[in-house]
Amino acid sequence: MSRAHGRRLDLLAFVILLIALGAGTGLRIHAQHQNPNVQHDEAWSYASAAGRLGPFMAAMDGGLTGRWVPASDWQYFWQSDGLSGVSRIAPDLAAYDVHPPLYFGLLHGWLALTGVHAWAGRALNLVFAALAVLCIFGMARALGFRRIEGALAALVWAVSPAVVSISSITRQYDLVALTTVLLVWGLVRAASPRTGGRDAGRSSRTWPWLDILWLAAATAAALLTHYQAVLLVAGGALYGLAGVLLPGQDTRRRPWWPPLIGLAAGALAAALLAPGWSSAFGRERGRLGDVSVTAFLGKLGAIAQTLGRFVAVPGLVVGVAAAVVILLFLVPRSRRILSARIRSARRGWWTILFFVLVTAGGICLQNLLFLSMPPRISARYLAMAWPFLAFLPLLFFGIWPRARNVLTAAFCLLVLVPATIATPLLYGGTDRLPLGRLADADAVIIDNVGVGELPRFLWSVPAGAQVFAGTQEQLLADKDAWRNATLGDKAYYVTILRNGGLRWRRNHILANLRRTHEVTLVGTNGMAEVYAITPKATQ
Repeated sequence: MSRAHGRRLDLLAFVILLIALGAGTGLRIHAQHQNPNVQHDEAWSYASAAGRLGPFMAAMDGGLTGRWVPASDWQYFWQSDGLSGVSRIAPDLAAYDVHPPLYFGLLHGWLALTGVHAWAGRALNLVFAALAVLCIFGMARALGFRRIEGALAALVWAVSPAVVSISSITRQYDLVALTTVLLVWGLVRAASPRTGGRDAGRSSRTWPWLDILWLAAATAAALLTHYQAVLLVAGGALYGLAGVLLPGQDTRRRPWWPPLIGLAAGALAAALLAPGWSSAFGRERGRLGDVSVTAFLGKLGAIAQTLGRFVAVPGLVVGVAAAVVILLFLVPRSRRILSARIRSARRGWWTILFFVLVTAGGICLQNLLFLSMPPRISARYLAMAWPFLAFLPLLFFGIWPRARNVLTAAFCLLVLVPATIATPLLYGGTDRLPLGRLADADAVIIDNVGVGELPRFLWSVPAGAQVFAGTQEQLLADKDAWRNATLGDKAYYVTILRNGGLRWRRNHILANLRRTHEVTLVGTNGMAEVYAITPKATQ
């Protein structure tokens, strides 16, 4: 390759990286605008970031339920107020949730700058996603990939329908991707063979303490962002130990002690900063469903569908492709050809495939063995895996070596981008409840309480509006407290048909309301319903 041709390729890589940043940001903003309401998990994010999860639980346990209070009394629990509540985030999460505190602390600080708005938490995802695009490119370079290959992998990740959908809600999964890439990038640097010569590269310093510090910080950040990062750290330890047995491309063995020291230091830092995060594993086990063949097949189908969504193909295609690869390895002749190709591959590909196995393989296997949530995997639960899977289109189009880069770029721009625009959102795409109508409510009755419910339905309610929140049992046991109240001209009844909400109880509540008011259904999404309540016309 001539020097001029190399410069042209580098310039093209820079342009592709800019396209990845621009297109990725634009698609995420589009997805966020398609998500009309605060979602269940977003409600948890805002309540957790406020640092008032403990008092919120106490208020739902009887402190504010079963009586009329101003909406502001409830909204206080998800309104971040300066930096005063940061110190309570980690202890409250350890007591009531399964997630570590780093993301929620960052969200708290972000909301202190932007104000508490539904768009604000989602906007933070744009920052994490843009940084992840740049870091995927940096990781690729550290692994020995050419600049244009790193830029194309970053483009695949930036515009994939599965990855973009993650950014549509206020949740930690873009930060999960970012910390994952930073950890593996730091691991590769720490495990690089060392030289003491004057011309040694920056990743080949005699004293790798900066690389160890990088790896320790990234490890701590990953563990403090999501408990599944334990899989990544365990995989990193195996990668570090493999340096004792496997020589590098230049026949030098990779040092084993810098990566292990960095990983151990990061894990120790995470344990000291958030000592209660390990309780997530026990709480997670308590939420697992029953084992059954039907549930297993549902999990398998969800995994295929999610992997297919990443490259905009049906899940069945993913299943058939996996079967073909297995079949090729079973046939002796094709196995010899594939084995020869694999042995001749650059070592960077080995690292990518190893971490595909650690992340995607580990998370999916846990799920199939009924050892982890959710009941069915969706895109956000594979946030750690997508940065590595983003390299696989390059591997596939390597069947045509000379056209590989062109085919990968065309696949991104002609397949992934249109699919991302056209595909319904995974999160909130079907939630068309008209919650904006509650912005002019005089009163709201809500028959279910929960961290994931009250912020959703009371988000846009005026601070001075009166709210009666409680369980359906509470409402039916004390009908006079709400049935005969002065509700004003614009009141609403919200019924939530999960977490103990039953249709027959809802029907009793509606019957009581209709004795004195006109009640009209204005929206439903299958799990919740919103009714407008207006005074009966006088004869």
